[in-house]
Amino acid sequence: MHPAFADLLGGLFGGRRPGGAGKAPQRKVKPVLKEVKVKLEDVFLGKMMHIPHQKKKVCEDCEGKGGKNAKKCTKCRGHGVVEKIVQLGPGFLSSSRAPCPDCRGEGTTYAKEDKCKKCDGNCILDEKKTLEVVVEPGIPDGHTVQFHGDGDEVVGIFFLMTAC
Repeated sequence: MHPAFADLLGGLFGGRRPGGAGKAPQRKVKPVLKEVKVKLEDVFLGKMMHIPHQKKKVCEDCEGKGGKNAKKCTKCRGHGVVEKIVQLGPGFLSSSRAPCPDCRGEGTTYAKEDKCKKCDGNCILDEKKTLEVVVEPGIPDGHTVQFHGDGDEVVGIFFLMTAC
């Protein structure tokens, strides 16, 4: 790929930017918004708040595949969906899509004995943690604090971190 297109597309098609050593891909996460009520006294004096947070996390044991030795499903070719075309009459066709029965819509298959024990083949785990939020004295109404990487993870969606 020409370097100008690689910079423009930013590695969209799995390529790495020229001139830099690429880092390992990291999971994209969906942002989460939590509203927290703060007392006027806390706004005046400041306070450290501990907020319980639960997020979906891709299983690290099976890397979100549901089991070891997972392979791309041959029936749906890894798409997780199969399409049926039925002829209703001369010149009339009907098409419908449904989750692949072989891979249950996951796009990958594995032997039953290879099923991940940590996530039970679900690819995703619930993770509970506590977020620490510093309420600084005089914080304005409607102030937002972002925690990067604390949203729900989605299986198979990555972005590449590259060094320029």
